Amino acid sequence: MSLTATSQGDRYHVQGVQRAFKLLRILAASRRPMSLAEIARESGLHKSVCHRLLVTMADEGAIDQVASDGKYRIGVGLFALGQAATGQMHLASAAASVVRDLMEKCGESVYLTVETNGGRLCIAKADSPHAIRHYIPLGEVLPLNAGAGGKVLLAAYTREEFDAYIATEKNLAQGPNVEHDPEALWEALGEVRRQNVAWSLQERTEDGASIGVPIRDHTGAVVASLTIAGPASRFTKEAKEQFYKHIVEAGDELSRRLGFVPGVVPARWARGRAW
Repeated sequence: MSLTATSQGDRYHVQGVQRAFKLLRILAASRRPMSLAEIARESGLHKSVCHRLLVTMADEGAIDQVASDGKYRIGVGLFALGQAATGQMHLASAAASVVRDLMEKCGESVYLTVETNGGRLCIAKADSPHAIRHYIPLGEVLPLNAGAGGKVLLAAYTREEFDAYIATEKNLAQGPNVEHDPEALWEALGEVRRQNVAWSLQERTEDGASIGVPIRDHTGAVVASLTIAGPASRFTKEAKEQFYKHIVEAGDELSRRLGFVPGVVPARWARGRAW
């Protein structure tokens, strides 16, 4: 095996392993089995190098070679490894460092909430160090129709699920800026889907503001919302720009920990379960 040593940080990287993962990502992104020539062309590696890697990974069950035409596809061995990783990965523990780091960067309270029975449950948080701050306790169930985190989760509902939620009037928020018209709210949720972010100003409380992004699992479905929340007076134009930058980075990192790979797995506005 050869080692790359282009910098202090990657001196222990094994080139063969990196190349093998490159081939696996190519096969994972393909909707059909691929030939050796196709894999070599897309990877930029020599056919002989690709062939040795493919044979080795096939022996380990990571890929399969189709008997009829000799093409390659992802193998069931990777599914078994993925299932084992999923079993070991608990959403709250995966989020702990992400939530804490985001709070330290922004100085405002950060929450991770999941949809449950027509509400959203706070399962991880980091409280702002400010004396005046946004606060919700772990385990509190909040409404879906107000607040950035709630709207992110509600945006993953189908129209039928949304209509049923509105009809029950369960946990509906009544803040000063909450949208009471179902059609207007549904249209606002469409904007959340298009922008991949939700904003809130005085919807759940009279002085609160928030920004939220979706957290996705390995299927691309929405399993949680990550939210920065604080007093509206501190959500200035400059602060909002920084909040947006940092929460998008944090959301991408947490989704990656749950197996979501942009460009390989399509992002879906559908409800998932990862806790």
